[in-house]
Amino acid sequence: MFRLIKMEYKTLIRGFILVTLIIFPFTFLPVIFKDGDLFNMLIQRIPSSLLYSVLFSLFLVSAAVAHNWSNLRARLKYFSTPAFSQLGFEFQLEGQGSLVQDLSPSLSGEYQNMHFKVDIHFDLDDDKKNKILIIPIVPFQQDVRETFVFQRLKKEFKIIENGNILAVTLPLDERKLNDPYFLSKNLTLISNLLRRYLEL
Repeated sequence: MFRLIKMEYKTLIRGFILVTLIIFPFTFLPVIFKDGDLFNMLIQRIPSSLLYSVLFSLFLVSAAVAHNWSNLRARLKYFSTPAFSQLGFEFQLEGQGSLVQDLSPSLSGEYQNMHFKVDIHFDLDDDKKNKILIIPIVPFQQDVRETFVFQRLKKEFKIIENGNILAVTLPLDERKLNDPYFLSKNLTLISNLLRRYLEL
């Protein structure tokens, strides 16, 4: 967790300052609706308002760090298994420096001269629905669904479609991840099918 804080300390400081500045004016609302010398009451309120704003900001920043650390740790646990390590893909961390986007680790690399991104999707309601996402970086056309290759992919795997992006899903099975060739065997089949699509 300390490595995460060290890596993202600039973003955390920016977030802390931004939240403090946003919250600070709202802490004066109780004073505005009181009778008396409004100016003096506002001046007297500044120290406590600043304290409330800082504490609230610290709480939000701490919660963000804990959330991102939990997300990173869960993915790194799987990325270190033999099936992922065998691929030799590079580790990527998306969302760095962003105040609104969570840190999202993934793997990226070439397999049989085709570029892939590999990620993990965690289902918050059911661990059995957790899955591996294999996303080929291929310029699919709109009519890809009508091709034999796409139908064959759907027959062999579960497919997620998002516009021109396709993601092949595999169940996140810890026992299978101990097999160093589990992912490479599936990537070989996917690569062969995609190569046929690109040759159309």
